[in-house]
Amino acid sequence: MQPLSARVIDRLNDTMRLDVVSRRTPAIRNDDSDLAALCEAAALALNTCYGFFSFIHADHQRLVGCYGMDCQNVPIEQSIFVHGMGDDEIGPLIIPDLAKDHRFQDSPLLNRTLNLRFYAGFPVLIEGELVGTLCVADRAPREEQPHRIGAIMERLSQVASALIASKEAELRAAQMTLNLVRSQRRHDLALRAARVATWTWNRETNTVEADRLFRRMLDVGEDTDLAIADVETAMKPAHRSALIKSIANSLDDDREFSVEAPLLNERTVSLFGRVLDLPDQAPNQQIVYGVAIDVTDRQLADEKRRQLLRELNHRVRNTLAMLQSLAGQTMRRSASAEEFNAAFSGRLQALSNAHHLLTEQDWDAVEVHELLHQQMDPLLGEKRHRVAISGNSATIGAEESVGLALIVHELTTNALRHGALADGEGSVAVQTDIVRRPDHEEAETICIDWRESSAAVACLEETGFGLLLIKRSLDKVIGATVDVEQTPAGVHAHIAMPLNRPHRAGGIYSG
Repeated sequence: MQPLSARVIDRLNDTMRLDVVSRRTPAIRNDDSDLAALCEAAALALNTCYGFFSFIHADHQRLVGCYGMDCQNVPIEQSIFVHGMGDDEIGPLIIPDLAKDHRFQDSPLLNRTLNLRFYAGFPVLIEGELVGTLCVADRAPREEQPHRIGAIMERLSQVASALIASKEAELRAAQMTLNLVRSQRRHDLALRAARVATWTWNRETNTVEADRLFRRMLDVGEDTDLAIADVETAMKPAHRSALIKSIANSLDDDREFSVEAPLLNERTVSLFGRVLDLPDQAPNQQIVYGVAIDVTDRQLADEKRRQLLRELNHRVRNTLAMLQSLAGQTMRRSASAEEFNAAFSGRLQALSNAHHLLTEQDWDAVEVHELLHQQMDPLLGEKRHRVAISGNSATIGAEESVGLALIVHELTTNALRHGALADGEGSVAVQTDIVRRPDHEEAETICIDWRESSAAVACLEETGFGLLLIKRSLDKVIGATVDVEQTPAGVHAHIAMPLNRPHRAGGIYSG
């Protein structure tokens, strides 16, 4: 075949033309039924063996809607129509006999199964650019007048141009619809993740359309017709009139409203909305579009935060008062600064350890055996094996924990300095038991029995601040008692505290 001229190659590679082709071709499949019907109509009208549409790319042409032949891609060098693109104006190309045209004498289209002899191709323009051709061809040469062929093919090529343009518009509309659906689904997912409900209120009919989440907020069935009166009824009576008036005033002033509505089901919902004028809306129709957010959990969290701040403030004041008292009492009973520093530091550390343990439990409850180990282990050091903790354990509250920490610290310190742990043979047994209170069968008390056993024992100082701490540290705990006595074997202390929490079985601890 005759090589393509430079002018033809330039026209094939024109960027504006290729842009139109690249945008239009995706809308057409090879077996497009509408183009196939058009190509068949062209072939039947001109009584030819073949009819097809060709999209002309820079390096190949794509045959679609083929009648009498298989659709395929043809290298641009084997294209028949492009050889007519060298003229000043691109027009129809009609060749009565390809075998007699020197440009196509070596073309494989003449010698293969198609065995083409007659060819007529009419350009199809979109946006003023050549995108392809509507073609008919036959195995036999034709001597028909060009005007007869042109009258039919020009009209059909115009139909092809309009058809391809409409297909591209349909594809674009379908893609826009798909994008809208995807956007809506992302929007729905975001609303569900944020637990945001949506609703609309027709102020003319007072009807409400709402999604499933909004109905659940109001405890309204999904199949129930919803009116604005139903929304009002779901609110607590004391807040209805003020909320409705606030909403109405905002809407009348063409402002967005934002209110919090306490509901009868003990939940609180934030309502946001405003009137929006949409293109398809009736002239005087007021439609309020809004969202609702369940803020019950947020309000509960805020209230809990305020409660925690109040409790923290109370505890800080109590702790500061306790520290002030400890410092003053310890100072009055200390013979030197060194003695004060040692005693006060130990008691301060006992308080710090108890607070640390409570903080780990969110100031809710502390397990008794864990508190005993925490207070005693750092003080005992190598003498841990001489202390045994056994019995059933339980959890106690913050006030009980702080008081018990001070008591255990004083008992342990006394045992190490003056009691059973001061010599090389004494021991301490700590037994914990859960007992029923005699005044209340369902109430329980935890009893902690501290019993020292030693041959050489020094007595407790009856007027010492340590003994006072042991006896008075649980004074604020209603029903708690602390009894301390000096026995021939050593100190015996019995501590009892009422329980409001379940207990668990304990074990035996020794170093």
